[in-house]
Amino acid sequence: MSNLMAVRPAVADDLDLIIHSFLMGFWNTPAVRGMDRDRYFEVVRPRFKVALGSADMRVVVACAADDPSTLLGWAATHKNTLLWAYVRKPMRGTGVLRSMLADQPWPITGPAYRDWE
Repeated sequence: MSNLMAVRPAVADDLDLIIHSFLMGFWNTPAVRGMDRDRYFEVVRPRFKVALGSADMRVVVACAADDPSTLLGWAATHKNTLLWAYVRKPMRGTGVLRSMLADQPWPITGPAYRDWE
């Protein structure tokens, strides 16, 4: 997989996928269950954008090695906590997330929230 994929810091052109996939995924969590959908997007979108710019936030993307604009997934960490990760469905279970977290400057101790169990 590694010769077909590259991991790099997220750039402005990646934000549409990052924000959209976070908003759609977080919408299904108990934290916002029952919230009006329009209000959810109105409140959560700008807060998430601000959080992405935090000094201790690290956002990386996995992309096709031959096309950095073809995103396979992304991961956001704050210090040693995985805040959120997204991997496109066809790529899940192939080591994309492991690759995105491999070069963290600090060890990941666990996710802030888990919705996959």
